[in-house]
Amino acid sequence: MHILCAKKNKSMLDFTILKNKAFYHKILVFVMLFMAMYIIVPIVFLVFSLLFVGKDALDNLTEEGINSNISWLKIMQITTQIGIFAGTAWIFARLNTKKTFEFLYLSNRGSFLFYIFSIVALMFSLPLVYILMQANQAIHFPESLSWLVNSLRSQELASEKTMELFLNVSGIGGLLFNLFLIAIVPAVCEELLFRGALQRILLERTKKVHLSVFISAVLFSAMHMQFFSFFPRLALGLVLGYAVAYGMSLGPAMVAHALNNGISVVVAYLYYNGYISSNYQDVGGTSNVWIIILTSLLCVLFIVLMYKRRFVPQKTST
Repeated sequence: MHILCAKKNKSMLDFTILKNKAFYHKILVFVMLFMAMYIIVPIVFLVFSLLFVGKDALDNLTEEGINSNISWLKIMQITTQIGIFAGTAWIFARLNTKKTFEFLYLSNRGSFLFYIFSIVALMFSLPLVYILMQANQAIHFPESLSWLVNSLRSQELASEKTMELFLNVSGIGGLLFNLFLIAIVPAVCEELLFRGALQRILLERTKKVHLSVFISAVLFSAMHMQFFSFFPRLALGLVLGYAVAYGMSLGPAMVAHALNNGISVVVAYLYYNGYISSNYQDVGGTSNVWIIILTSLLCVLFIVLMYKRRFVPQKTST
């Protein structure tokens, strides 16, 4: 009787309901889980804000409140990033397997060379990313879609304004907090969701690295909801995707992602405090076509080197 009860309790605690499910079941659960967390996490944050801050928390939701209490907005950003992106990734992984770290490519730390290759490839992609940003911003739509363009541009401007509020700090304390907020937290949380969870199930289903990397990079860029920076973010997503696909580890992609964001944070700090004249949008910027071609080819070269040194799981003898 005791053994039967123990087995029953063990099975009741088994949350791997997606383990043997079809791909469309998994992708449906993934989307629904993300949408649920997208709604629930901000509501939970607001409830806790009301409990600890009081009705003043509601004032922080207005434009005037955001401008006067940027610290509250930063805390909300950290909370929602961790809750929505990392939370969705972890729950989804747990629904697939008990080995969540292995599922999310966290059990393998990755080789030192892969960290170098990932970082260098991402740095060499920056001139191409810059020119893609210029081209993306210059996209024209028919006059009949002016309402859509205005909506997209207003949303983009709102995001840029918020980012400027985040980045315009003085003092080392503000710089360090921004590195945590804008470099480390997004790098960890976004890589967990897009390369750890999403790219994993795409690769398991398609068995095709290029297709899996491309789809996850498209969704990575699309979920930022910034159309006029879609293509440069897509390019960055491709580099990060290949780093994970060939290295079978999130470590190199997280470090490269964090370093890329961190450079922008440091450049913005120097700009807003009057040390330099170029802002973070100009990082890697050049109009020299030959430099863009050369650095793009070097980026591809390091992706090829990742492929050459790709991680191959060792087969265990039975």
